[in-house]
This record gives sequence, C-alpha cells and structure tokens, in this order.
Amino acid sequence: MGRRVRIFYFLLACVLTGPVFCESLAPLTPLAPQASLAELRFQNQLSISEEKAKDVMALQLGEPFDPEKIQAAADRLHQYYRNLYHPMAQVKWKALPFKSHDQFLLLVEVVEGPKGRLQELRFTGNVQVTSETLRTVVKTVPRDGAWHRLIRKDRLNLDALEMDRQALREFYHHLGYPDIEIGIPVLEKPADYQGFLLTWPILKEGKAYRIGTISFEAGKLPEASVLEELIPLEPGDPYNSRALRNIQVNFQKYLLGEGYAFATVDLMLSPREDMGYMDITFQVDMGRKPLLRKIKLHGNSQTSDHVILREIEIQPGEVFAGDSLYDTKTRIAQLPMFSQVELTYDGDLQSEFFDLNVRVQERKTGRFEVGVAYGETEEVAFLVNLLESNLSLKPPFKGDALSGRLSASIASSLFRVEGAIDNPRMGESHWGLNNRVSYEDNQIISDFYDQRSLHAQSILHYPLSAHQLLGVGLSGTFYDIYGMDPLLAESLSPEDQDVRLTSVLSYWDWNRTDHLLRPTSGGRLRAGVELGTSALGGNVDMVRTRLDAAYYLPTFFEQVLSLECGVENLTGFSSTERIPLPLRIYLGGQRNLRGFDYRSVSPAGPEGNLVGGEGAWWATLEYRIPTWYWLDLAVFLDVGDVSLDAYTFSGEGAVSDAGLGLIVRADNFPVRFDIASPLNTYDSDTVNTTGDLRLSFSAGYRFY
Repeated sequence: MGRRVRIFYFLLACVLTGPVFCESLAPLTPLAPQASLAELRFQNQLSISEEKAKDVMALQLGEPFDPEKIQAAADRLHQYYRNLYHPMAQVKWKALPFKSHDQFLLLVEVVEGPKGRLQELRFTGNVQVTSETLRTVVKTVPRDGAWHRLIRKDRLNLDALEMDRQALREFYHHLGYPDIEIGIPVLEKPADYQGFLLTWPILKEGKAYRIGTISFEAGKLPEASVLEELIPLEPGDPYNSRALRNIQVNFQKYLLGEGYAFATVDLMLSPREDMGYMDITFQVDMGRKPLLRKIKLHGNSQTSDHVILREIEIQPGEVFAGDSLYDTKTRIAQLPMFSQVELTYDGDLQSEFFDLNVRVQERKTGRFEVGVAYGETEEVAFLVNLLESNLSLKPPFKGDALSGRLSASIASSLFRVEGAIDNPRMGESHWGLNNRVSYEDNQIISDFYDQRSLHAQSILHYPLSAHQLLGVGLSGTFYDIYGMDPLLAESLSPEDQDVRLTSVLSYWDWNRTDHLLRPTSGGRLRAGVELGTSALGGNVDMVRTRLDAAYYLPTFFEQVLSLECGVENLTGFSSTERIPLPLRIYLGGQRNLRGFDYRSVSPAGPEGNLVGGEGAWWATLEYRIPTWYWLDLAVFLDVGDVSLDAYTFSGEGAVSDAGLGLIVRADNFPVRFDIASPLNTYDSDTVNTTGDLRLSFSAGYRFY
C-alpha cells in the first residue's frame, strides 16, 4: 500500500477516549518548587518555524513551572497542527533541570504525521444497512470545495470519531439490531491517495429483533388506559431501542407529574435469539406521594431569597409536582443574575416528606460598555452604557432583581442620554413596571431646524405566557424646535414648534426566536397603539399604530434567511388636524434603509425641506452566512415608503437599497459594518442618488 498509517488499539485507547496526543515524554525530573523556564527547545525538525511554534505555545521565559499551563501550551500547538491538516499530530514535552534546580529546560517533541484531508470514507462488513445510509449518520465525512475550506469544515478531527462510533451504534439499535459490533476505525494514506482513507469495520450486525412478550413487575400500576397510552407497543412490533428509551422516560415523567417523586421505571430485556424476539419487562416502583417540608436555597450570596422563592409555585405542605418543579427551574434559569440553576430533592421511595434544594451560581450582573456608531447620522457618535441587572433601591443596592441602565450617545452635533429602571415583578405578582426618562439635543435631525426633546414613560407589563407580553402605560414627550431656517419659520405654525405629547400606550409582544441578540430561527411580533390626548395635559390629539415583525429561517450550513418589516401610521383627531412636524415619520439610516441618508426618505415641502409623513412601511430581506467562528457575512435588500397621509402610499413608489454587511459574533460587544447603495429613489429626492455607497458602522449596544 506504500505510505500507510493505521490506527488500531492506539486509536481506541487514545483518540476514542479524548485528546491525549499531548503528553509528557518521560516522568519529570524533580525541580525546585519555584523553578522558572530558562529555555524552550524543540527536539526535532518542524515544518513551521520554531518562532511560530513558540508564538503558538505562548510561554514566556521566566515563568514558574506549572504542568497544567505547559500542557495547555502543548494543546495549542497540537490544535495548530491539526488546523494545518495534520490530523494525527502528536506533541510531547518534558522538563529538565537547567544549569541549576531553580531553572528548567522545556523539551518539546512534535510528531507531525502525514498531511491531508479525508478523501474517502468506507464501511466494510455491513449487509443489512447500506454504506450510503451509514454515511448520513456520521459527521466525519469527506468535505471538498472552497466553501468547506473557507468555513474550516474540511479538517479531519479524530476526536469526533468516538461520537461517530456512538452514532452508528445508536442507529443500528434504532433499527432493531441490539447485537451490533463496530470495530476500530482504520485510518490510512495509500500511496496513490492525496488524502486519507477512513474505514469503519462493521464486525457484526446480528439479526433484527421483534417485540416478544410485554410484562410488568410492580406492586402498583396506573390504570390500564394510561398504560396503553404510555406504552404504544404490541408483541410482533419491530424492536426499537430508541422508542423503548422514550417510553421509559415518558413513563417516569408521568409518575413525577402524578406526584411520585422517587418512582423508578427500569427495563429488563430478555432476547430469544433462536426466534428473534426480545421480551420486555417493565420494573416499576411508584413509592409514595411526599409532601414538601422545606425549601433550601444555596449559592445566592448577593441575590435576595425572595427573588428566588417567588418563582417557586409549590409551597411547604403541598404534594410533590414534577411539572411545577420543571417550570420553576426554567423561570429561575431565565433570571439574568444566574449562570447555572440546579433543582434536587431529598428523600426515597418510602419518604413521607421531601426537601427541595435550589442551587444557583451567580454571575456578574454589572456591565460598563463604550462603543461607536456611524451611519444613523453623518457623524461618528460615541456610545456609553452602564447596566446592572440585579439592582436594589436600598443598601447595598444589589439583590432585588431590578434592571437599571444609563446610556448616552455623544457627537459634535448630537447629545442623547437615557436612564431606565425595570422591575420585572412587583412583589409576588407577575406584573412588572418599567420607567424610562431621556433627553436629546439633536442638531443634525434636519437641514432646516434643530430639535430638543424630553421624554418620560411608565409602563406596566404582564406575561400572558412564556412567549407573550402585554404592556400598558403613560408617556409624555416635550419637543422644542430651534435654529430654524427663515423660509421654514414662515411656514411653521406655533403648534409645530412647541409640541407636548401626553399619551396612553399599549402593546403586545410575541417572541419565539431562539436567541435574543442573534436569532437563527423562529419569529417575533410587536403590535402597539398610542393614544395622545390633551386630556392628560398635552396639546396634541392623535393615534399612533405600529406593527413590527421578523421571521428567521435556518437554511443549511448554519446560514439564516431573515425577513424583518414594520408599518407605522399617525392619525389626528379632535383639535389636531395635522400631525406636528416633530412627530412625523422619516425613514433612512442604519435602522431601516441603510443605503439612504439619515431621515432622508420623506415627502418634500415647497421649499425643498423634508416634511415627514403620517404613514410609512419598511422591510428588510437578509441572508446571513457564517464564515469563521466569530464572523458572519450578510447580504441584504431594504425596501420602504413614506406617505403624507396615514394608511396610504406615497404615490412615488417604494424606494430600495441593497448591500453587504459584516457582523462580529460577540454577545457582550456586538460589532456590525454595513455598506449599501440605493437601487431607486423618489423623483423629488435631492439627497440620495442611485449607485452612491453609504457606510454604517456600530460597536456596542444602543438602547434608545
């Protein structure tokens, strides 16, 4: 076979039990307790430079001897070689005294092994299941082409072979072959191959079994109708280990839901090889229905006990309820101050009482962020955010699960600051309260005027379900227009320059996405109505309706197709015949039409100034493609329209743009670059031109 490498029991003992290629060459020679690294030396010739290898290991001369740290450095070099397509590379090291016992020499040996990608995958010994079918089960398969190289999916990872082995066994068991035996995978590089050949030997498939007798060993069982629903099996059905495990799990869940906290459901399998039948016995011990005696909390050194206790529905003296405890764990895990949550209960089959243990691990809840943004305005804005998600209004000002935020956006012609406090649960109720206040001085909002605004709102919100939220509250916003162009000043009425909007707000949120900041599947919807009325002290009577929706569809190779859209309309009533200028709607900028200048999509007045509209809609179609593990590429199309009157179209047709985006995957500090160009504009548009490129950029969060 020419140049050939085989992995037999070495692969079983090493690769299949974890990454153990990096190991010491020999027992360490005794060193002084504080011996420091004097020299790092490689024992053999490397295909990369020694300087590069040392950079990858990242060990500094003078560092004290630390076997764990040295092993981690060797692991980094090992991974580096695997990324260079040396799947069987080994990195070994040993430390020796150097000149004195206070110093040590680190000797590193690298066995690079052959280089290449996986070229072919074979299965031998399989008769009942085709090789084509088995290839769909394993993850380690040949991956050719530029795309797989770009996303680093073409590298052969031997550590994944154990998972493939388990997947093959599981697949055969699912098909009813419990006697399956899978041999040690053989990896070789034949002389006429550019890459590797991987062979999985199927040593024994055995025969496919059918269900024989079904019996029970139990002192007490649920009713026959319940058993028939829990165990949908009949003698003669094909044996399926996965289905049996599901039955066992569902049986256990049923008993937990009925209050049997310590019930056990075991399976005893008795094969009749001569006839090909598998007899099944369910060994069930239901035990007693214990009562809750005490709730014990562990790990919440900063968080108040009542924050956890109010999420626990079952109370002392009540019967065990498995479903309630599952919901309890979910609710506690959703709290932002905990990174881990574990629920256990003490007792046994004959226990009359049980104690509930709630163990939590607290995370850091405060965060300070500094970022920048460009594209929403024609200036670079600096962002500052101070957040705390476990705030208290009394000393020591932590532990009551309040969320506090102070945010600012600062540019030469823009100053915006906002503060907010959210109480997710008021007392023992499920009602929450959000209070927010903000101030803005914006000198780039228009070429014809500048604007100041002061806003405050208070919203009560209530969770209708795990995915729905209802909110209702009051809002007040005061606008002051200044620095007006003389031509505009002559046409503006006093109602346009001094606007006081006092409103009643209501909204409904529905969210079934899989991730808050970077969703890859599911959808979300928000519908809101705002009633502005002079009865609350303002000078504007109007109704604002807004609907925002998004849907995320995973395609293949972790790519995502998303559609986001929104529609907003303003309608005056009573004494308000025309919506004042500060309240009118504009599109353009980083949040909707990225190929257009900030707030530049709008009907124009006689003087050429943009007057905004009373109705608008926008939509974005985006395709997101993962490239490296930390970077996504996005291709998008934005469409939108602004009309003078509510619930109508502009008459000039929708405008649109297309572009590319780069998204850095960082939940703690997201970064996004977008570059887009208008595809078509309004005939009256004097700001945007088809084909012009517009860049937008943001780093950090924006909350306003």
